[in-house]
Amino acid sequence: MANNDAIERVLEAVDIVEIIGEVVPLKPRGANFVGLCPFHNEKTPSFTVSPTKGIYTCFGCGKKGNVFSFMRDYYGMEFGEGLKELAGRYNVQLPQYKQTKRQKEKLSRREQALEAARIAAEYYSKLLGTTAGKKAMTYLNNREFKKESINNFQLGYSPAGWEELLAMLRKKGFTESVLLDAGLVIKKEGGGLYDRFRDRLMFPIHNALGKIVGFGARQLNDNKEQPKYINSPQTVIYDKSTILYGLFQGKNYIRKEEAAVLTEGYADVISLHQAGFRNAVASSGTSLTVEQLKELKKYCSKLYIVYDADEAGQNAAVRAIDLAITKGFEVYIVALPTGEDPDSIVKSHGAAVFREYLNDAEIFVDFKINLLKRRKKLGTPAEIASAIRDIINTIVRIPDRLQHDEYINHLAALLKLSSRQVERIYKEKVSIEKKYSREQVNEAIREDRLQADEKKREVAESESTNGGFKPDYTQLLSEERLIIKYLIAHSAVADFLMNNVGLIPDTMYSEEAKRLLTLIIDLYRKNPDIVKHIVANEEIHPDDKDFIIEMAIHTDNISNEWGDYAKGMKDFDFFKPVNDAMKKIELYKVERELDSLQSAMNGADVDEMHTLLIKFKDMSQKRNTLIKLMKDESTG
Repeated sequence: MANNDAIERVLEAVDIVEIIGEVVPLKPRGANFVGLCPFHNEKTPSFTVSPTKGIYTCFGCGKKGNVFSFMRDYYGMEFGEGLKELAGRYNVQLPQYKQTKRQKEKLSRREQALEAARIAAEYYSKLLGTTAGKKAMTYLNNREFKKESINNFQLGYSPAGWEELLAMLRKKGFTESVLLDAGLVIKKEGGGLYDRFRDRLMFPIHNALGKIVGFGARQLNDNKEQPKYINSPQTVIYDKSTILYGLFQGKNYIRKEEAAVLTEGYADVISLHQAGFRNAVASSGTSLTVEQLKELKKYCSKLYIVYDADEAGQNAAVRAIDLAITKGFEVYIVALPTGEDPDSIVKSHGAAVFREYLNDAEIFVDFKINLLKRRKKLGTPAEIASAIRDIINTIVRIPDRLQHDEYINHLAALLKLSSRQVERIYKEKVSIEKKYSREQVNEAIREDRLQADEKKREVAESESTNGGFKPDYTQLLSEERLIIKYLIAHSAVADFLMNNVGLIPDTMYSEEAKRLLTLIIDLYRKNPDIVKHIVANEEIHPDDKDFIIEMAIHTDNISNEWGDYAKGMKDFDFFKPVNDAMKKIELYKVERELDSLQSAMNGADVDEMHTLLIKFKDMSQKRNTLIKLMKDESTG
């Protein structure tokens, strides 16, 4: 593993707002940034990122951590994998060291599978330029794919042999289980393995970070017994329901255009990118899914659906409309002529013509009505009623209810409905909304249960690893919380308080506060920037990490005030609130001691009474002195 110095250099270099901002729009709010949580569905932003402390927390689902935990929880990366990814992105040199056999074995399944997929893609890419790959290159040339596009999408060729990739990867030390994890090989019935992809044009599939997680493979011969395309199976690195082909190459353009063009195939995406439509994506060997739309929604809210004009393509477009509408997309359907697809349009007619098709895209109401007209299913009253009901079913799924009236008015004008018919539409809408609301409530209940079960598992695992110990923060006095808050607000504030106020664990009253202060002092001595480095420390109880991170999110005002104070811009007496809190804690201790002495005197004999009275008198005097001192300081 990398040493602590390397971890610290990565943490110092990383901009956590930039990393998280790639997957969810963040807006500044005071010293922090806020946005919709990427870990659960919400309509009101409860996800907060602190750039100064390098941490995030969601006040909705409770997820929190630093940039390493974000890479783990969002992208599924182990710590070492996330460290290397961030170091590479921010040009931080990690120490070079030779791994032992045991260290190699300890690499995560995911990390090993990703490495195998990366090397396989390089292998396929090199073969494309050889004699063996000539027919694949001829196919690409015939499709007018330029060298830049071939390189950008890392296209390649898989050899015709049954074990060529397998042999190459074995020589590099990959085990059979890793190659199965990567989806690159298939088990033989009688034992052994063989290459999954043979004699095919290879389309590597990237995740949002650019890691190769799978492949699409196109047939290069006319063998009717073989499928035209085969794709990687579900693996530890590839979840086809969440991946969109072309998203990695196009995500910056999607943000810029504030829109995505959704197509059906790999070739369509590459052709459109080559023609200047770099916001084009496609589902990866599967029908469009809710998970893919969730991923896309992080980058834009407008979606152009471009499917083939045949019946299968039209049905896919109808299904995509309802899914996308539910996720809050502004949906447009691009109707291409029969027999045409995006690739053929830009090749035969040019980018300008395809742009015209985008400009003429229909809203979903027009598309559905025109589709029914073409299919001659809008002639009878029953068919019209069915069409209206179907469109209302779509309208009620639009999260922005202000749009509902506009779409209903548009539908009424399109079908030339009377005011009485429109009134009936609204009654039908109310009925459908009730049913849809029940479905949403049930779905929310299911998600809540899943989250609660996951939390229970985390708690059980945590208690098991920590010998059954569970922190109890309800013991903390408000004054103890305040002292902890100031200690973690800024390393310079902690430095002053540690060296000038005389804070020690016995300063606190509750046992929980004494334990936390001991922990914080120990962390401070190792690294004054406590919060930024706490997440990577495996020795700390997960609940303590969560508690400190959540408190730290609310200390940015202290941190900012210290920054202004240090620059000579303002007066900032951070000693006073801590000093006041310490005196209140001391007073609390004295009063609890007085209560204890009072109880003891109730059943004491003469000798014991004398001793207890002396102690009681001393404590009373100490209490009066503290009260007077606190009163003088407040009026002084």
